[in-house]
Amino acid sequence: MWVALLVLVLSVMYGLMFGYMVYVSLMEEVFAINPDPPRYAIPTHFHNYIEWFLITTPALVGLGGTAGSISYLVRRRRRFWRAFQR
Repeated sequence: MWVALLVLVLSVMYGLMFGYMVYVSLMEEVFAINPDPPRYAIPTHFHNYIEWFLITTPALVGLGGTAGSISYLVRRRRRFWRAFQR
């Protein structure tokens, strides 16, 4: 059970880190508030499909690890409480 908790914590951190990278990239490229940057600003870097794959895949892996760990811990808790109720 401690291993599942460790996997949960690591998956949440992993998903949040890469999820934030996806969020920032979407804000820059898709939902740009100011599409014309100021005079001395660096132009927006647009990701190609390989870069999007390399950003979104770890975010999805973190999300899957989080969901799997929570699912395991919930099932484990139910079994644990059933054993004590008998």
